[in-house]
Amino acid sequence: MNKNKQRFIIGIYLAICVSISGYLYLNPTTYDREGNVIKHFRNGEFVRFDYINFKYSVLISIVIGILLYSILQLFKKKTE
Repeated sequence: MNKNKQRFIIGIYLAICVSISGYLYLNPTTYDREGNVIKHFRNGEFVRFDYINFKYSVLISIVIGILLYSILQLFKKKTE
């Protein structure tokens, strides 16, 4: 396996890791002692941040950037 294919596989792995960890960071779940999901409420309403869409767009752009970089590394000519 040449160096470009290795970089491509590492890039795909990194993109998957970033997307999973970013999703879990943006959507945390907490559980009580019985194993039920606790929702975060304030004054009877579910708390949702106003800038959550911005965070998702940053996460998506990072993942797409990693994928594009790894695909470009796959098609890069050998320099060795």
